[in-house]
Amino acid sequence: MIDYVQLVAVERDRGETRDQQIGEITRSLKAFSMEHRVPVLAAAQIRRIHAQRTGRDPRPTLEDLRESGNLEHDANTVLLIYRPGTVPGTKEHTNGDRDTTELLIAKQRGGAAYLSTELRADFDHARFLEPASDAEERQAQLI
Repeated sequence: MIDYVQLVAVERDRGETRDQQIGEITRSLKAFSMEHRVPVLAAAQIRRIHAQRTGRDPRPTLEDLRESGNLEHDANTVLLIYRPGTVPGTKEHTNGDRDTTELLIAKQRGGAAYLSTELRADFDHARFLEPASDAEERQAQLI
């Protein structure tokens, strides 16, 4: 697990752009994964664009990934996490709902892409859960 791929350092040639460095990093991670036959999960930060200012859907897309050309090219799967409660102007943000999370499958080599599923964040235990059903939510409110 690479927590933040943008912090990985590589030996730098003069004139080499950060995009080229990220390409070297992602190719190395892919080669490592194939050689050792283990999955590699690399997290990357997306560009922070305020949806109201840009007038677009606030959900992240592949274009939002920094240095996305190399990250997208070398990845077998790209998952994007969207938490509407953290985006000003959304109903979840207005209601104070910070737990609702949407997992977007933006790329899946050999499979369907642009799928999404709703999850519930459990930050006390650093995990995501299936969303609570209406009956579970009502019971939780009674407790």
